[in-house]
Parts: sequence; C-alpha cells; structure tokens
Amino acid sequence: MPIILPPDEYEERVETVSTPTGNVKPQRWYDWYLGVPNWKCVECGTTMFGRCKYCVFCKFRLRKTTLRPADYNEGGPYEG
Repeated sequence: MPIILPPDEYEERVETVSTPTGNVKPQRWYDWYLGVPNWKCVECGTTMFGRCKYCVFCKFRLRKTTLRPADYNEGGPYEG
C-alpha cells in the first residue's frame, strides 16, 4: 500500500457528500490524516494515534517525552 501524501493546492478537490458547503474538506485530507496505523507507547502502554510523534500521556502526566518507536512505519503494515 503506497503512502498517501498530503494533497497539493492544484489537485482537484473531491467534496464529501451531505456536509455544509461552508467548511468542507476534501476526502483526500481525511484519508491522509486518518489513514495511518496506531502505535503503542513502550513506556506506559498507551495506544496513540498514528500522527502523534510522542506519547501524550507520558508528556503531560509523567512529565517526560517518549517518542514513538523507531520501527514505526507511517505508511502502514503493507508497504514494501
């Protein structure tokens, strides 16, 4: 599965169905932002959203910065 890159400003916009026209984001933005696997913190065991670079629980509760694992693949498990 290839990595979904963020859309550029020249790409044709695909509008989502049944949403207000005032603040509509293209479906490609959602796919780019949400189409990444989650990861588990090695320090506290919390499951974090894929785009997070560090564990939020460790950062704000334990007062230390725990980065996501080095073997984390943002493209997903099927990328070659």
